[in-house]
Amino acid sequence: MRFANSNIQTRYIIEARQKYIHDQITREEDAKEEGREEGIEEGIKKVALKLILADQMTDLEISQMTEIDIDKIQKLRVTQK
Repeated sequence: MRFANSNIQTRYIIEARQKYIHDQITREEDAKEEGREEGIEEGIKKVALKLILADQMTDLEISQMTEIDIDKIQKLRVTQK
């Protein structure tokens, strides 16, 4: 009986460890993906700022080109003045 309990406990420990490792990997992958998305958004924002500073496109054109909401484009334009 002691051997059976030992096997159950060992299996529980192994499963808990595997779950911990899996969860850790998932958290790391999620963090990497979030970082990539933030980097892309930041790059698009920089492009929008350059277009605003060039002052050759309307807010609507910049919004359509960058897919940034026109309200955000207008706020960016105000902060650059």
